[in-house]
Amino acid sequence: GYSGYAAITMDYEKHQRDGKTYYYKAGIMKSTLPAGVAYGRFEARIKGASRWPGVCPAFWAYRNNGEHWIELDFVEMLENSRSPKDIDFTSHVFPPTPGVPQEINNGTQKIFDFDPRDDFHVYAMEWNSTQLTWWVDDMLVKQTPSAPYFNQGWAMDVTLSFGVRPPLREQPNATGFPTTFYVDWVRVWQRE
Repeated sequence: GYSGYAAITMDYEKHQRDGKTYYYKAGIMKSTLPAGVAYGRFEARIKGASRWPGVCPAFWAYRNNGEHWIELDFVEMLENSRSPKDIDFTSHVFPPTPGVPQEINNGTQKIFDFDPRDDFHVYAMEWNSTQLTWWVDDMLVKQTPSAPYFNQGWAMDVTLSFGVRPPLREQPNATGFPTTFYVDWVRVWQRE
């Protein structure tokens, strides 16, 4: 194992909650600033989990306050079953955001020359009133305009989590569990 890192683990454990059956338990770390964070540079040094496909270590920000629901995925890794080197960078806007009757997403998948399970890499995003910009290890991977939804100054909560993806969502099994991804550090800057 690794010491000195945050470890977020998913395990196979069939259980019931609210009348539904679930098969996995995992952790989440989330910022607790009541006002949230609006704009800034977000970075995390992360090593992906050993289990693939079917899990998704993620570093992201979101806020659903009942009036708008927005999400910026700084990185989602290992969620694509075609290759573990296929990494996603996405913005989402969901109802009840005004003028958004159904989800809007702007996703970009990139195939990298490394497997995120093998070592730590730095995943970063800068969010300001004009641009959304993503980097991996200081290499620019995506840039889009902030408008019309991410230029409103709406605050979000910074999050590290572990989600279930196909094929495990449809066909749960215990192979490869428990599995853990590691976070060396998270850094967030805001301009004055």
